[in-house]
This record gives sequence, C-alpha cells and structure tokens, in this order.
Amino acid sequence: ISYMLEKEVDFSFCCVGGKFLNIIVPTAVWENSQLLRDTIIGMLGARIKTVVFQGSTGSGNQRGVRGRACGAWYPESVRSNAHAHIPTKSVTILSSEVTKQALSLLKKEAEIMSSNSNYSIKSVVCTEIKETKKKVAFVITSLGDCREIAKIDLVDLFADTQVQSTAYVERLKQSIIFEPDDNARNSPLIADGPEGARLLSVLASERRKDNFIRLQNGNDEIDINIPRTLSINGKKRWKRKSGNGTVYVQENSVCSAVLPLDGEKELFACCANTLELRGGACKVEGVTLLPPGRLFCCLALLSFGINPRTCSALSLSNDDEKNDDELDKTVQDALSWTRFSNGIEHSDEWRVKEALKFHIGCIEIGETLECQPEKIKSLCAFFDGVNGPMDVWKGYDTSLTDVNASLRRKSKVQKRVVPTKRQKNTRDQHDSNTTFICPGCNDAFPAIDVCKDHMQSCCFGLVRDKEPIPKAS
Repeated sequence: ISYMLEKEVDFSFCCVGGKFLNIIVPTAVWENSQLLRDTIIGMLGARIKTVVFQGSTGSGNQRGVRGRACGAWYPESVRSNAHAHIPTKSVTILSSEVTKQALSLLKKEAEIMSSNSNYSIKSVVCTEIKETKKKVAFVITSLGDCREIAKIDLVDLFADTQVQSTAYVERLKQSIIFEPDDNARNSPLIADGPEGARLLSVLASERRKDNFIRLQNGNDEIDINIPRTLSINGKKRWKRKSGNGTVYVQENSVCSAVLPLDGEKELFACCANTLELRGGACKVEGVTLLPPGRLFCCLALLSFGINPRTCSALSLSNDDEKNDDELDKTVQDALSWTRFSNGIEHSDEWRVKEALKFHIGCIEIGETLECQPEKIKSLCAFFDGVNGPMDVWKGYDTSLTDVNASLRRKSKVQKRVVPTKRQKNTRDQHDSNTTFICPGCNDAFPAIDVCKDHMQSCCFGLVRDKEPIPKAS
C-alpha cells in the first residue's frame, strides 16, 4: 500500500492462491468514479473499508526503507495536535473471495481500465501470488502509466537482498471498446449487446475460416482480429431443437447479430422456410426470435400440442384414465425440461398446465372459423408475466365475420345504367345537365332515382335517409 501511495497508482489488487483478493484504490479515485464502483461491485461481492495512512516525514531517521516508496507511508496512529502537520492519504480497500473465472475477468477489466478514459484510471498494478510444491511465485503486472518496479523497491517489498526477478514487456492485446447504445428501447425483447459489437459479429460470420475482418480504403488495409465468441455460422451457434443439427441463418438478420448480455438464458427461434442439408443441418429463412428462456418456448409448444422435451406431437386417446396418465407425464416432462436450465419456480407450474388445457380445448372446438374471445383471454393469461406483461387488446372479441363485413365495400367503378321509363319521366323534371351526388361516396349519377338506389347500400346504408345532392354540369 505504501508503494502504491508513493507512486500514485490509481488501482491495484493482490490475489493469494487464486482465492483471496484485496483491491486497493485511493479514496478520491473511488469516490469520483461512479463507473469504477459499478463495475467492481457488480463483479464482486466485496467488503469495503476506508483506511488512513500517514507519511513518514518529520521526526526520526528517514534513511533506508523509511525514506523510499515501500516505507514512506504506514497506517495512521492516534493523532495529536503535535502531529497535525504530518501528511495523510486515504485508501479504500475491498476484500473478497473469488473464483479463477472471476479473477480472470478482473484481469481483463483491469486492462480495459488502463486504456479507457471513462474510468479516470491511468495506472494499474496487479499482484498474483501462486504457490506450488517447490516454490512460491509472485507475478507483478504494471499497466498504463506504471513503470517497471525498480530493483531496490523489490528488495524492500520482500525484505530480502537476494530476491531474484525477471522482467519482460508484453504488448496489450488488440481490443475494441463499445459504449452502450443511447437509443436503446425501454423494454427490449432481449438485453442485447452494443450495436457496434453486433455489426462486427455479422461481418465475422461471413468468414468461415479466417478469424479477422479486413477493412480496405484504397490501397490501405486494416485487419481486425475477432474473438471466436463473435462468430455466428463458423461457430455453429444455432442448433435444431430436436436432433442438434447445425442451423445456418441469413447473415443480415436479427438472429445472426444478436449478442445477449444475459448468457444464462437460451435463445429460441422459429422459421418459415427450411432447406435440408447433409448431416442433419439446414438453412432457414423468415426467422422470428422468441423471448429468451425455456419457459416461453415450453408454453408455446404445449399450446400447439407438442412435447417440449421430445418435440413430438401429443397423442390423446379415448380412454380417460390412460389419457390422464399421458397428460401428467407430459406436464412432468415439460417442467423438468424447463427447470433444467432456467430453474423455474413452483409458482409457474400452473402456466404449463394451463397451456396444455388450452391445446385440449382447441382440439374440442375443431376447425370452425369463429372468434373465441375466451380462448384469447386464457392464452394471454398464462403468458402474462413470462417476459413482461401480456394482455388482451382492444377489439379482441370482434368476430371475423364482422371484421370482413366492415372492410367489404362496393366497387366504385361506375357502370352505364339504362334508365327505365319511370326514371326518364323523373329525369325530365330536372335540368338535362344536372347530376346527382351521393353524400356518402361523392359518386355522380345521371338521375335522382339511380342515385337513391345506390344510396341504399352505400356506406353500409348510413346515407339511405338523406337526399341526393344536385349539381349542375
């Protein structure tokens, strides 16, 4: 800690045995960087405390280690007015137990911190203590503006003049940092990655073997290495739900670019067209992405009478007892398949049973083309809350016959009408150059009776009680 304070290191951490982690940050840096706090606290459940260190300047011998970086600062004792002139610095210490995976992520994040101006961190020191059967190894990594630790500082750190060390310079790996999208919707279907990362993902899917993207500007070429995780078709990312065959999606589609931030939930999709390939693979078009997680997919398949585990159609027999046993088995299969990945709560079991009842009710209805408001309400009920609210919409109970009747209109193409003798007599009462306008559709007719006959059916009969509008030609 003394070395970090004297050298003004912005961020440092020490890990012992890959399990116990201490992070040391100057309190001023910790309090002034909201992004740093959110990043560290989001990754680790750490215990946080603040410690004040005081400098060794003042009275006493300042030669030796006390006059160098590793001994210049020490924890503050009870201060008196006589020592009020001694300089002090405050540090924030975070302690936690971590796994190897969490430590690896922290190392990568430290590299990003040292190169990202948003963190307000210019220097990082990482120390890892590894113990083997023969020896104990200390690996100290300096990032950003930090320089190599001097030999005399290493002697002070380990209190041993015979300490041996080997230093080497390693270039940081190529990295591209994407900022969160500012125009993201409030309630997206999927918590997706930044748009720039998705764009690179689509470009990476075009290369089946080479794991890089080449950008050309005239004679200049820039190659950008792409991680394997951004590869789509090359990584065989999409699989068939039954058979585990590879599914190739279109490059310029939502499925090829999606990068969900929540990797715990699986993604499912349905398609309109398929082209069967060798080895059980297929190419698909017209893909619709479903909400993440197995529960939504399970309810959707059960509503159509498909077992979500086996992807086979449900068979209903005439024997009620046998039929009940088969339905109970289907419910248990659906629950076990959903819980396997998502950890479905017991409070959601009713959704699975209601989805199965919905399918049985649709089988009993048959193929009658009629509106079923109660079925619509029950369908929305067991999907409500799975991936946000789902409720019935305005006009959901309007029958298909009424909708078609409201949309059906009489053709407005005028036909030549031969007036009858009665119409001719009525027509003679008006000027020969007068036409009559229908107040509903504004069509013109040569005689008033012809216009009235038209008005009986025009606009669903709403203008039948009105009079035609005469218009002189």
